Amino acid sequence: MLDEPTNYLDVDALDALADYLQNYPGTVIFVSHDEPFRQAVATRVLQFETHQLVDPDKVVKAPQPVEVDLAVLQFKYDQLMADPTSSTAAIQALRQQIDRLKA
Repeated sequence: MLDEPTNYLDVDALDALADYLQNYPGTVIFVSHDEPFRQAVATRVLQFETHQLVDPDKVVKAPQPVEVDLAVLQFKYDQLMADPTSSTAAIQALRQQIDRLKA
């Protein structure tokens, strides 16, 4: 484990450390605010967000409200289409709402 390994290093030492870590066969966990160094060396980045360790590549984004509304309306539309007692007017009105959200 390395904590800010690039602090106080000159350019030659920084390059040597980066080269060493890139070719190191094991696992190294390090903390660094040096973005170019991290990009050159790290194969995976984890971040602390609101006191939790997060992998930004695996964060699931919540659907936007329009996407949620569209999914709900599409579900209701499918239910109406499957129901033989549904009125044509209700089906058409729901279809228009869906089309407006898609636009």
